Amino acid sequence: MPPGSPSRSADPADRADVAASAGGARRTLARAVRRRASRAGKQGGFRRVEVTAPGAALLRWLRAQPAPRGFWADRGEEARAFAGVAERFDTPARLCTRLRNAASAGETAGGNALRCYGGVRFDRERTAADGWQHFGSGAFVLPRLELHRRNDGTGRLACHLAPGDDAEQVAAEIERRSQRAPPAETAAALPRPVRRDDCPGRRAWREGVEAALRAIEGGTLQKVVLARRTALHFEQPLDPVHLLGRLRALAPEGFAFLFQPRRAGAFLGVSPERLFRQHRRRVWSEAVAGTRPRAAAPAADATLREELLESEKDRREHAFVQRYVREALGPLCASLDERDAAPLTLQRGRHLYARFRGRLREGVSPAEVLDALHPTPAVSGRPSSAAQRFIRRREPFDRGWYAAPVGWVGRSEEGAPAAELAVGIRSGLVRRTGGAGSRLDLFAGAGLVDGSEPDAEWDELEQKLGNFTALFRDS
Repeated sequence: MPPGSPSRSADPADRADVAASAGGARRTLARAVRRRASRAGKQGGFRRVEVTAPGAALLRWLRAQPAPRGFWADRGEEARAFAGVAERFDTPARLCTRLRNAASAGETAGGNALRCYGGVRFDRERTAADGWQHFGSGAFVLPRLELHRRNDGTGRLACHLAPGDDAEQVAAEIERRSQRAPPAETAAALPRPVRRDDCPGRRAWREGVEAALRAIEGGTLQKVVLARRTALHFEQPLDPVHLLGRLRALAPEGFAFLFQPRRAGAFLGVSPERLFRQHRRRVWSEAVAGTRPRAAAPAADATLREELLESEKDRREHAFVQRYVREALGPLCASLDERDAAPLTLQRGRHLYARFRGRLREGVSPAEVLDALHPTPAVSGRPSSAAQRFIRRREPFDRGWYAAPVGWVGRSEEGAPAAELAVGIRSGLVRRTGGAGSRLDLFAGAGLVDGSEPDAEWDELEQKLGNFTALFRDS
């Protein structure tokens, strides 16, 4: 928990188990904020006030919230929607420093788990462009409001107050948000795109892959990941929250996310890949590389599985990632266990996958783990610095937050460091265009090693974009 919160027992108003309807939870929360503030007096630090929210419909609630807003769901059933800003941190390092200072001052009151949601740019040395200007080099936000659906299906609505906040003003802000939620759109059709642009196009893609293979043959690179941006253009507005809901239904196994700063587009996706999870001194990570589609017929699907497992090219690509994660986590860990590569089977694809579990050395923060791991060879290449330079020269667009860490950093219930960050792949950026139009920029990358073929890699990108493009084919 950020600094300034003196050690105390949980206030009853912080967990007001009030029988409130979903529509009345915000008004109940506003009253709880006023009660909590009157009992706390001039108490400093960050405060979390929480009430029950029966029947929490996260995406429906989120559609009613103005930006800034966002969404996060792990691989299980836990999901959170959030809106507004209580505090903003430009970098994970600054956030973790605040958390460490709070712990040193004894400000680790139980029952005060806090999550700051956000991400960072893939390449901070590249100037933000192509719709990423308002996302900044990185941002982790403690939201004003957070709607949380737990694994058991219960819901809670929370408010965060930052040092210096006027509780009465915050309560009034909550009440102003009590408008009726929009109707559900579970079955509503998405607009159909009227045009598609690929950047680079197929000819330029081939030239980029051939340049990468020459660099690999010459020893400059061992692997590099080149990405493509596919823009779908629409004559109507495209609701990013509705799009995320449809995407989650199609790919329920991954980390679902949406980040929409004020005056900006919305970055969203469902990633199959965890960068790392931290709880206290425990850390979990994984290496994911190599891709094959799924087949409807069991025999054909089994053939694709064996093809992936026996592919020398895919195993070599995966080995780069696996070795990198091992070498990155090793110096940070007192112990590190590794499970060998096996298939990661998803609804629409399959990858090679290896898991890591370690015990961190005393005092290692989530920011240090993030800095050690990003960018992995799964999204950049090896050697990392040479791959980054090659990507800057060859990719004709800004990746922004694509293929970068996204998720949350904060504190557990016990006040210990905690984080969950995924790799922002299988993702897209929704932007408004002139008039009522909109566009969806989709991103996909291919890991290039000795033996890669331009046309096969192009086809792999199409398969990776399939979760998104299938939605518009079916609409």
